[in-house]
This record gives sequence, structure tokens and C-alpha cells, in this order.
Amino acid sequence: MNDLMDEQNVQQNANETLPQNLKSVCQSHIAKADNGDLDSMFYVGYSFIEGANEFPKNVKLGLQYLIPASDSENVKAMEYYGSLLFKGEILPKDIIKSKEILTKAVTKYNSPRAKY
Repeated sequence: MNDLMDEQNVQQNANETLPQNLKSVCQSHIAKADNGDLDSMFYVGYSFIEGANEFPKNVKLGLQYLIPASDSENVKAMEYYGSLLFKGEILPKDIIKSKEILTKAVTKYNSPRAKY
């Protein structure tokens, strides 16, 4: 199974259903993210994409949280999403979009981790 996803496909298939057997710690973070907490949106998105923090790996579901957090200018989300696009391992490589996101993180928020 190929983990590469494109943003358009993710947005067209938004509303990927959450697994029913998530641990309560995961559910707590998801509840905060669903209420618009940008740090939680980043955490949940990252955790699903990487299969970390007791979340199952689910790139499509992770992007449903990560992209809106990045678009809302959460710096951690911008750094991570920009690096995913730059590396092209999980998402298709998109250097132009990656540079846009990372440049904004550096110039607007002085992010040291967004410098490539």
C-alpha cells in the first residue's frame, strides 16, 4: 500500500471516520482538536501520520487535522507540513508549496526549524 497522498484527494475524502478503539488519551486530544485547539490539531495530525503517541497510523486522517492547523498558522503544523512536502516521502514532493509554508513560518514567526 502506498502511503503517498495528495492534498486534493485528502480534502475530497475529508471526514475519514475515526477508529472506534482509540485509547482515552487519544480521544481527549481529538476532542480538543475537534473544538479548534490548534496545538491539539497539530498533535493529532502528527500522531496519526507517524503512528505515534498511541495513535494508529492513518495518513489521510492525520492530514485532516494537520492541514487546517497549518493553514491557521500553527507554527509547529507549518514546520511539519512544509517538511512533509519538501521530503516527498509521505506526501508527493511539492517544493514550491513547501517553500511558501516554510518561508512564512520563518519570516512571520521566526521559526528556526523551518529553515531548509
